[in-house]
Amino acid sequence: MISVAVVHAQRDIREGLAKTLDHSEYFHCIGLYGDGNSGTAGVLEFPPDILLLDLDLPDVSGIECIRQIRRQSPSVDIVIFTRMMDDEHIFNAFEAGALGYLPSDTFHSDLLKALQELRDGGAPMAPFVARKLVSSLQKNDINLPTLSEREEAVLSLLCEGLTNKEMARRLFVSPNTIGFHLKNIYKKMDVNSRHEAIAKAKKLPK
Repeated sequence: MISVAVVHAQRDIREGLAKTLDHSEYFHCIGLYGDGNSGTAGVLEFPPDILLLDLDLPDVSGIECIRQIRRQSPSVDIVIFTRMMDDEHIFNAFEAGALGYLPSDTFHSDLLKALQELRDGGAPMAPFVARKLVSSLQKNDINLPTLSEREEAVLSLLCEGLTNKEMARRLFVSPNTIGFHLKNIYKKMDVNSRHEAIAKAKKLPK
């Protein structure tokens, strides 16, 4: 079973997520927290596989929670689950180390699919969040002169949250070929992971 902790300001959302997770086939909830300080402390003491994190917390910034958890417990995969959908929060969350970004009104059935996608190597996010990231890339492709046309296509799909298999199907190549392109992309962008590549792509000038 894949362990999940929830840090969310709204009690009904926290409890609803816990029920959904505990009744699912692959996930179970190991912690519910209503604020950033208790959530960060709890996650660091009992690290889950996945953290569902609200950004609109009553005490500290959700972005700061991401930074602390990534710094002290980097194995925790962080997915934002929030009503905060502005560009600043989205981009800052990915820059801090989040791997996914979903609105808090996401259907729970879609959330479970997104979490499974995350464990399969994807970066789940709402379609309009992916469009923001892809749009940023397309506006600034002149800032990526070392990437080939195919590598830029792979990077754009990466920012959409697709897994290697999904990117392979979209581009009509094998997953091994996608893996080869990703290694080259990481090397050229001087990053080591998917979320770092997305975060660095996000930082391109608008």
